[in-house]
Amino acid sequence: MGQLLPENSTLARRLRRAAQGGALPHAIIFSGSGDRMAAARFAAAAMECQGEDPPCGVCPACRKVLRDIHPD
Repeated sequence: MGQLLPENSTLARRLRRAAQGGALPHAIIFSGSGDRMAAARFAAAAMECQGEDPPCGVCPACRKVLRDIHPD
């Protein structure tokens, strides 16, 4: 199963803030070092989240993203 980014990471804070404000872009490019797959999953979960604090990691949409079975 996939994992979310560490909550204290700069990227996680920025993506969460954008998701909460409804300002996530339609496309994101992840480059450089680090776990790009975890970053992509975090962003995808934030885009699909149905919870109060996207990405919550527990709603059905987040769980599907983390299990790599979400249709989007």
